[in-house]
Amino acid sequence: MEVVPLYALPFELNVMHTVGATTISLRGEIDFAAAIELTPELDKIVESCKSELLFDLRGVTFIDSEGLKMILKAFDRMQRKGCIARIISLSDRARRVIDIAGMSTILGCTGQCEQTNSRQVFWQIRDLWHSQQQ
Repeated sequence: MEVVPLYALPFELNVMHTVGATTISLRGEIDFAAAIELTPELDKIVESCKSELLFDLRGVTFIDSEGLKMILKAFDRMQRKGCIARIISLSDRARRVIDIAGMSTILGCTGQCEQTNSRQVFWQIRDLWHSQQQ
């Protein structure tokens, strides 16, 4: 018997390994439900990462306290290993939440992070989701 999901997950995690770093690209809604699903995978990535862990959050359309906690946990684990973790780009929505939470300095988002238009990302994700539903 094949199990067919009733809906597409509203989040996505992609990983790219290079010589000097591992880049994690998060897209969609990074909320409590997403954190439950993503944390075990993120834990494996952090465990195997030996150098620098980079977060690309330009595709994040929503992030709540559980999403932030998941990222902070990864930062903490990397620091305890003597490695570096940083955010290299983020959407304006993610930046706003990080700023409101007072985490900009901790997460290294004090100006050098590239911002993207979250409205554009939202429409791209929505269009992709709709195309997968047909």
